[in-house]
Amino acid sequence: MARGVDEAAADPVRAAEAAIAARRELQMKWPVDGSAPVRITVGDFTFQVLERGLAGRARQAGGALVYGRTGGWSWWTAHGEGFEEWLEVEASGDGGPVAEWEVAGATLRQAGEVVEVVDAMGATRVRVAAPEGWDAAGARVAVRLRAEGGTLRMFAEGKGNLLLDPSWSATGAMAEARTSCTATLLLNGKVLVAGGLNGAMLSGAELYDPGTGIWRATAPMGTTRDGHTATLLPNGTVLVAGGISNSGAYLSSAELYDPGTGTWSGSDPMGMARYDHTATLLPNGKVLVAGGWAGAIVSSAELYDPGTGTWSATTALRTGRYNHTATLLPNGEVLVAGGSGFGVYLSSAELYDPGTGTWSATAPLSRARNYHSATLLPNGKVLVAGGSDSELYDPGTGSWSATAPLGTARNDHSATLLPNGKVLVAGGSDSGAPTSAELYDPGTGTWSATASLGTARRYHTATLLPNGKVLVAGGNSNSGAHLSSAELYEPGSGAWSSASPLGTARLYHTATLLPNGKVLVAGGLSSSGAHLSSAELYDPGTGIWSGTAPLGTARNEFSATLLLNGKVLVAGGYNGTPLSSAELYDPDTGTWS
Repeated sequence: MARGVDEAAADPVRAAEAAIAARRELQMKWPVDGSAPVRITVGDFTFQVLERGLAGRARQAGGALVYGRTGGWSWWTAHGEGFEEWLEVEASGDGGPVAEWEVAGATLRQAGEVVEVVDAMGATRVRVAAPEGWDAAGARVAVRLRAEGGTLRMFAEGKGNLLLDPSWSATGAMAEARTSCTATLLLNGKVLVAGGLNGAMLSGAELYDPGTGIWRATAPMGTTRDGHTATLLPNGTVLVAGGISNSGAYLSSAELYDPGTGTWSGSDPMGMARYDHTATLLPNGKVLVAGGWAGAIVSSAELYDPGTGTWSATTALRTGRYNHTATLLPNGEVLVAGGSGFGVYLSSAELYDPGTGTWSATAPLSRARNYHSATLLPNGKVLVAGGSDSELYDPGTGSWSATAPLGTARNDHSATLLPNGKVLVAGGSDSGAPTSAELYDPGTGTWSATASLGTARRYHTATLLPNGKVLVAGGNSNSGAHLSSAELYEPGSGAWSSASPLGTARLYHTATLLPNGKVLVAGGLSSSGAHLSSAELYDPGTGIWSGTAPLGTARNEFSATLLLNGKVLVAGGYNGTPLSSAELYDPDTGTWS
């Protein structure tokens, strides 16, 4: 929330500031006099902006903060996740700028018609846009912004007095970097991130809005916590339970987040403190919490009833455990598998029956494992994977079966689901980078060899194209060289053919199939070891790569997700330090924001 302009400021100025700044993630501290700079803060990043031509003390006008300026006025008002500065200016008459801002403590970067304010790590923190302008007759005029060194300049067509509205908005970086947090998809489509670790346990929470691509702080939890669970309840609220606090105490407390009000409220505590437990929403609407650690192994289990807001004990696990998985099966039972015991890893598995409130043993995993994954497949089976192998649990038989081994041991390979239902695995690491490729047939559960890659590679990308072919690009060769080469796999013939090479050799990059059929390759690590911001587009129709706008922040080992609106969300990664920033690629404009 923005704070007062200055202790010496008049009360009307403070009132205006409070009126326009409430609930803003982007904070502004305005000066008493327009000849001084505005201080802008987003999270832990602060910079200053000095607007040329402003003069005189700020005053309140309705819900705006107003300064005089050469040839007109400046009104600051709230706008979305930031602020608009409505400007009354005189047209330049000679094609020169009608307004200018000097920026200190940050770098300006042009991104299409938008100017980005960038921090020292290269992350975009604020976006400046000038979408509209009008002349004295009410006719629209064209407006454009240009970043020229440390100066932001605005140009406008038209004659005489003009009304323009540049806006300053926070961008898609989380306000606070964190690990071990929970992330919950809410019924309104937003994502709630809560707690976690950043040197200390956190209580803060943030919301991500896919519609705007912006993170916004929401009310913090009442307690710092890490190793907790977060469960979306049928009524749309989120139940957070347990974990460990900043004082090192294991927690039994629970809290409820209400997306409607953006607030947390205390809930009935669990009967036992626990950390690294599981929480599973049952078909009857109750939440099953099981196992965990609290200085010793926890075997107890509890049920939360959203109707009464209370916890009740249920039968304890047969084997106490933490770092296990819990999977809701189609028959309503819960499969708990693996995890850590006291000084040992576990292979045992058990089933919880909500109807009887009891646990029963089921067949154990083929080997002990923890920190593994458990995925419910469309056929009702559960795929558990972790380490160097995986296995399938069949609820019908209550047994585990190993999937057939690859013909060639490998990691850092690619795996692509083909239109015929088979899976193509190619390249990877095995005392070098193999050229071999294999096909997995889910119908028979077996692997078979297919044609080998033309170039041995690992850390590459593999993208299924609309024509059914697979585009493999970049990576690292047996000699350690970074690759720009690309190849195409044809499932019908089982053969590989050369494709046009990338403009830049890269590995640890991403490749995303866009709705227009093109493939966006972005970021990665170059042959010199530099973190890359460059991006390229592959057109299957012509078989040619072309450049597109670079990422705002160089990064590798990040995620890239195609959103329902056709844009690509890039988040996190590494460029000498872990990144919390995020960016959106718009295929229509070919730009990042």
